[in-house]
Amino acid sequence: MKTVSAVLGHSQTSTTLNIYAHAVAEVNAKAVDVVEDIYTRKRKEA
Repeated sequence: MKTVSAVLGHSQTSTTLNIYAHAVAEVNAKAVDVVEDIYTRKRKEA
């Protein structure tokens, strides 16, 4: 997060997190969905 903050010109990482926290949550939710789909698919094939 420190690198992202620097690239965006934010002096504090908290600024970046406050602005983009919703995006991080969305990415995490999508990752969980992908893993769940893979796990479910493998269980059905077994």
